[in-house]
Amino acid sequence: MNGENITNKRFNALSDFCINRNFLTEEKCNQLLDNLNKLELKTALVDNGKISEEIRKCKVSIVHRDDVFGNLYDDIQEFVLSCNERFYNFNLTGFEPLQYLVYDEPGAHFKTHIDTSYYYEAGVDRKLSFTIQLSDENEYEGGDLEMWRYEAKYQPVIKQKGSIVLFSSMTPHRVTPVIKGVRRSLVGWIYGPPFC
Repeated sequence: MNGENITNKRFNALSDFCINRNFLTEEKCNQLLDNLNKLELKTALVDNGKISEEIRKCKVSIVHRDDVFGNLYDDIQEFVLSCNERFYNFNLTGFEPLQYLVYDEPGAHFKTHIDTSYYYEAGVDRKLSFTIQLSDENEYEGGDLEMWRYEAKYQPVIKQKGSIVLFSSMTPHRVTPVIKGVRRSLVGWIYGPPFC
């Protein structure tokens, strides 16, 4: 885990995040993409289960834990639990299935949002969110994942292929419009008992 993004000696769980620049090697990214690209992509929905390209414009496929993706889930869990123990100390009980996201046309984006309100399973809250960068940063322009910082500014997050960023699901974040090329990523959420 790389804590270089922490600007204060105290970690702010609402606006700081954890990064591992080398979570996946180039080879593992390419193998993963070979398998992900076999999945059927659909237009991404927003939290009301409808299409709203004004809010979110990209394609998505659900990635279940199975023989193909099981080791990836294990690696993510190890990273998440390590960061949670060190920085967040949230009560975590499970993972939602991963989502493979493809921003493949000019204007593809996801407006500012938080993830906590998007998971409706009774009795749990999304607590931690993560994004794994699968595209090389030279494969596209725009499409920046940006996090809200406690200074009330947005900060772009590393675009290095194979990197992972973990953050509180309460942190406002967005993906800026793609100008050209294709941005590919995996996203996921870890949940637990309600905060209150």
